[in-house]
Amino acid sequence: MNRQKIISGLTKLILTFVIPILIIGASACNRGNRLKTDEASLSNKIILEEKQKDSLLQEQIKLKGSPDASTGISFKEDKKARQTKPLISLDIIKSRELVRQLKLSEISNKLEYIYLSIPGDTSLVVEESSLVFTPNYIYVNWPLGIACFDHDGNFLKKICVGTTDHYQHDGRTSLRYISKESMMLFYGSKGDINAIGDKLVYLYKDYPNEINQLMMFDPIRDMDVVPGLYTELENKKGNPIGSVLKSFNMDYKGTNHYPLDEKTFGTIPDKLSREKMKNVFVSKSYTDDTTCVFQDYDPIENFSNSVARGVERGDIHYLNGIFHYRPRFNDTTFILEPPNKLIPKFTIDFGERGISSSMEGINPKYNLVDKFVHSDIIESAAHIFVQYTQDYVCPKTARKGTLKFNRAVYIKRSGDLIHIMLDSKPIIQKEALSWPTPARKGIVNDIDYGLDFWPDGITETGIPYMKFSGASLKKEIPKSEIKSKELIDIANRIGPNELLIILIKQ
Repeated sequence: MNRQKIISGLTKLILTFVIPILIIGASACNRGNRLKTDEASLSNKIILEEKQKDSLLQEQIKLKGSPDASTGISFKEDKKARQTKPLISLDIIKSRELVRQLKLSEISNKLEYIYLSIPGDTSLVVEESSLVFTPNYIYVNWPLGIACFDHDGNFLKKICVGTTDHYQHDGRTSLRYISKESMMLFYGSKGDINAIGDKLVYLYKDYPNEINQLMMFDPIRDMDVVPGLYTELENKKGNPIGSVLKSFNMDYKGTNHYPLDEKTFGTIPDKLSREKMKNVFVSKSYTDDTTCVFQDYDPIENFSNSVARGVERGDIHYLNGIFHYRPRFNDTTFILEPPNKLIPKFTIDFGERGISSSMEGINPKYNLVDKFVHSDIIESAAHIFVQYTQDYVCPKTARKGTLKFNRAVYIKRSGDLIHIMLDSKPIIQKEALSWPTPARKGIVNDIDYGLDFWPDGITETGIPYMKFSGASLKKEIPKSEIKSKELIDIANRIGPNELLIILIKQ
């Protein structure tokens, strides 16, 4: 009897606990089915929302701009990008307390000499030529045209030639006078040259035949082209080789175009532009569609003077294919992130001695005697080379004695900013029209005991280089305690107007 009561009690107990568990389990299973149903519903809802978002995005694209530059609809600048703090700030005022001799072995462990050999033509290249390095070539833009070399210095091709009138040079300096009358007879390349990969972009002008075109020289396609046969032009005076990227009317005065990729390029508006909308940079497609305009936060307005002062022009360079830009009278160097961002990278901080505004820089009524002025900034992969002046560079300030040159090197790895030249007097040539230049004071060459180093530019991968014409090199050798056998041998062989390039590597 007791046993039956116990079994009966156990049965009730089991039913009391197990049945609810089964119910809960069944409920949970049913809830799991509902979850799957909800997931499917949610998925459909998300797809619907995405379609709605995509539809809204397409409407916004029509209104605000398309990612495809060829559509001709502008992007709006992302102004927040310019408001972020730069990664590096170079405190010039503090660094002026640290002046010392810097040795080349502190920033490099290897020198390389490239001698640009020019068979049968010793007037092709002079010292003021500008260079553009690409992965496989060296392009040289000299006052009479453009030439292409390989990385061993072998001459490969003349890409464009120009008029020789009103041009004088002695291997070191040149003067080029272009009057309105002579300009109407001019043909040849104008402005800076730049590259996208191995492809060269340059501007060709032929005033007599009203040709004003942006050209692209593609070495894969154009290296073996006979001059004048592949220009897409009726006139072949300057023998420009390459395809036409864009044609301009002759009233268009712009000469510098900065390729951003194979579809777009940038231009820098004049500070004294009469346009109502003041821009510091404009990117366009080669089909003439404006992709983005970047507002000038320091514009020149209500300038009534008949004369404007040419104090400095800003700094532009490419590093690893990325466009870098310091606008005029701005202390910050930006990198361009297409399509609509200028992102601060580093600042040259002059403190209270910097020029406070564009108006102060351009308007002659403001005295710059005690101001620091940007002269040249060269950023390599591992360093930033800064040259600046006290007062601005011109023959008048040099004669007055107010012009002084300064040089400093920022070492990215350590964060050190070292002045190697402080308040140096300029070199003034005897010629009336000559421009004052800094002393040849550079980083002491303790690697092969050749010439001291100060860069003229960088290669496409950020290797600093210095260049000398043969004439300058031959003059410099006796002045210095040169022990480099390789350099002395090159000096004995090089022609007066040929070019030596010295690279420092790590």
